[in-house]
Amino acid sequence: MIAVQFSFSYAQACGKSERTISLNFGKNVKPLKKVPYELFYLAPKGTGAEYNNPERTGKFLLPFLDDKFVPDNNYFWENYKEENPFIKMPGKKAVEYLKTYKLVDFKDFYTNQWYDNHLPQLKGSFKNGILKLETRETDITPFIMRIKVPKYETLYLVSSFLGGCFNGAPTQTIEMNLLKGK
Repeated sequence: MIAVQFSFSYAQACGKSERTISLNFGKNVKPLKKVPYELFYLAPKGTGAEYNNPERTGKFLLPFLDDKFVPDNNYFWENYKEENPFIKMPGKKAVEYLKTYKLVDFKDFYTNQWYDNHLPQLKGSFKNGILKLETRETDITPFIMRIKVPKYETLYLVSSFLGGCFNGAPTQTIEMNLLKGK
C-alpha cells in the first residue's frame, strides 16, 4: 500500500519589500540633497492590535480627505498603483489633525510585532530626491506623510506608506509644486 499526502498552501507574495519614492521639483530643477519627511498615523486610536477592518478605517479616513474625494473601494488609501499613488490631504484638515496628534496614542501599532518596521521610519529624509521605505506585505496602516521644503507647497499625502509588495515595482513619484509667486 502506498500513501500520498498532499496539501494546498498559499504563500506570501513578498513578506517584505522596498518601496521607492522620488520627488519631482519640475523641469531642469535638480533634487535637493536632503528633504525631510515625517509619517503620522491616521487611524482610529487603540486599534493597532486588531487593525485590519478596512470598512471601519475607510469611514474614519473620509472626513480627512477632500470633500470631492470618492473612494473606489474599502482599501482606497493603500494606493500601490503607479498613477497617482498618493491621496492629497487638504492642508487645513492635516494641520487640524496634527494639532492634537500624539505618537503614544498609536502605541498599539508600533509595539505590535507585525509593525516593528514603523518607528525607525516615521522620520527621515529623501536623499537626492529618493526615499526607500521597508514595507510589509499585509500592512495596510494609513499614514499622513508631511513633506516641507522651502519655496514649495507643504504636502500632506495619505497612503499605507509602509505596506505592500514593491519588489520590481517602478519608482512612485511625488510632484512638488512651487508656492505661487516664487
